Amino acid sequence: MRSVPNSSNRTVSPPSAVLSIVSGRRFCAIFSTLSIVVVEISFYNTFIDFTDGERSIRRQPSSEKVRLRAETENVCQSEQISDTLKARSPSLCVYVHERRYSKLYHYRNSYTLKMTKVKSIVRPVVKEFQMNNCGFDHHSADDFVKSQWQTRTKSFIFLLYRCFIAAFYLAVVIYSMIDGFSNGLYFIYLTNWGIMLCMVTTMLGAILVCTWYLHPEFADRVKDSNEMPIPFKIYWGMHVITLILSMGITIIYWSVLYNDLVQVTAVNILTHAFNSVLMFVDLWIVAYPVRLLHMFLPVCFGLVYAIFSVIYYAAGGVDPAGKHYIYPILDWDYPGKAILTVIGGVHTSSI
Repeated sequence: MRSVPNSSNRTVSPPSAVLSIVSGRRFCAIFSTLSIVVVEISFYNTFIDFTDGERSIRRQPSSEKVRLRAETENVCQSEQISDTLKARSPSLCVYVHERRYSKLYHYRNSYTLKMTKVKSIVRPVVKEFQMNNCGFDHHSADDFVKSQWQTRTKSFIFLLYRCFIAAFYLAVVIYSMIDGFSNGLYFIYLTNWGIMLCMVTTMLGAILVCTWYLHPEFADRVKDSNEMPIPFKIYWGMHVITLILSMGITIIYWSVLYNDLVQVTAVNILTHAFNSVLMFVDLWIVAYPVRLLHMFLPVCFGLVYAIFSVIYYAAGGVDPAGKHYIYPILDWDYPGKAILTVIGGVHTSSI
């Protein structure tokens, strides 16, 4: 075995040389440095656990803060390790110290920011359930005659949009009547109630926008008034009913009533798909708000149709095929099934 000479003319084997290298001050410095790294990694993992997601913070915010403080105090108790290295590695000690407290500061700021975001979401929702939001008063009447994307009160593009969507629904109603009037039985179906309501609502919206755009004196009078005009309130309520009813018709038809024996025609698509699609798009365009307490309007509309179906059944009314009901799921020969259908429809409208 090859030997290595030293100052005392003795030979030292390689294992002994390794032990001599890591002995004394070098061993202490390396051990202290590794300890600092381990503590730093431990604190970092703890910090990640505390800020891993908004779910844990929302569920147990108080306990998480207590745990964080305890972990931070435990980490800070290891300052004697930094004291050991102050003479040799002061920059490392300062770095570790700043990293520890910057993480705690970042956690506290992030927690405050997240809770602020939660409050900013919850507060408007809670405010929506105040009784004054059940009515139809709104501070800016011009929100009903403009889109939320325009900066000016009047917009010719929005005027064209309102006229186009009103003309579209008018054409759909005329086309569906020509296709399936069936000696007046056209008017017994909820689908046709919905599409006619879409037509009336969009036509009223077009009239309001045209009046606002073409008659500045009307716009000035409405702006100066502290009370919103009745036509605006009617349009607001009708828009809520139309929106919810259209979506309910689309969901119920394609999930419950539709089957492979039914032929998919243009009328079918226009009255059971485009009705809800266009109303949903319109919801994202208009500038006026949607009040949660206004959901009683589509619920009342659904109850009105349910009462109509009972009266129609009691009067001996039939569908175009001669069956003693309007819809199979609304057959009052089976009142339990029909009542469950009404409850489900009302629940869907309220959601």
